[in-house]
Amino acid sequence: AAPEAVPEAAVPMFEPGFNPFLPVAARADDPGALEELPPTGPGSLGQFGRYSPVALVQHGRLVPGATEFAATLGGRLYLCVSEAELELLLARPAAFVDLREGASAPTPP
Repeated sequence: AAPEAVPEAAVPMFEPGFNPFLPVAARADDPGALEELPPTGPGSLGQFGRYSPVALVQHGRLVPGATEFAATLGGRLYLCVSEAELELLLARPAAFVDLREGASAPTPP
């Protein structure tokens, strides 16, 4: 017997350039006081701590991020310096954050 046809609506369609295997970043709700976040695991600060991954990768500088420009990625919280940085992180998270097991933040030059 021939396999049944799959309805077109059942086939997922992605935007051009979208890779479903790359991590997805999302704008974070107000995380509140950073001191109250869990020290590790889901909901904690990511490998950059209080510093912006975008500033480090783009400018080679450790610049403290702000909670108003926060994103979640891989269950962790990442802080950016500005709305423009946050948009970059949301658009291309893999360019700024390495989510492989045991990965640490890059060292500044």
